[in-house]
Amino acid sequence: MQDYHYEWPVGLVLEATLDVRLNAIIPNLDRRTERWEPCYKKLTSEAQFPASQIERFSAFDYKDYPTLESARDHAALYFEGLPPLLTQEIDISSFCWLFTWYAMMTQISREASDEYYMMLLDDCLVTMTYNELRHSIDVLNANGPAPTVIQLSRNPRNMQCRRMIPELDIWQYGLCGRSDAGFIVNSIGAAKLAANANEKPYPHVPATVLERLSSEVNQEGYYSLSARYERFDGGGAGVAKIFIDALELQDRLGSTGY
Repeated sequence: MQDYHYEWPVGLVLEATLDVRLNAIIPNLDRRTERWEPCYKKLTSEAQFPASQIERFSAFDYKDYPTLESARDHAALYFEGLPPLLTQEIDISSFCWLFTWYAMMTQISREASDEYYMMLLDDCLVTMTYNELRHSIDVLNANGPAPTVIQLSRNPRNMQCRRMIPELDIWQYGLCGRSDAGFIVNSIGAAKLAANANEKPYPHVPATVLERLSSEVNQEGYYSLSARYERFDGGGAGVAKIFIDALELQDRLGSTGY
């Protein structure tokens, strides 16, 4: 797969404030340590994330349930009621991914609004460092509505060009479409994603949720990588870059490994 990512502007001084906190939350199956270990290593070394701000979220594994109904029963207990997203008649593997993703969004939605979480699939990495992402959040805060959802990857099938951020034009206002390899949300954004998933349940989450939100007229609080610096050559996913060779870019990267 071709390399495809954004490069941080040369010479730009990083002056991140202490007003917000950026964490990483990574879904990972307990039996897939071969994914977690390189993911964690790359986050702490190449991306320079503080280890204390990286959370491994234990993904719900379809192999732990004898039937779809038993997995659904567990979800109903976990959420104290079954959300509409999890009432679909789908295969158990897809169900467990939806269960995992929805649990993550629910957890984040309970945090303070100045706590941001980068959701990254365990077979991807970010090509921006922690300080660059933190600085970006500050710039977005200073040049528009407070960020609630920030897409870290772009949709190779649908390049949506929007107005760029004045002070840091690798970012643009609004979401870019069906792309879910990595994104950053705060409690407001996580609640919005979860609500949209429940309003129109569909197996391919979060890709379809982000695509639906990108078509809304009101893009307040939504941001994504700017199309200005695209070097699209048929592969890759923006600042979230693939490092496991066997992974192919699909509509829903979250299905990989299940």
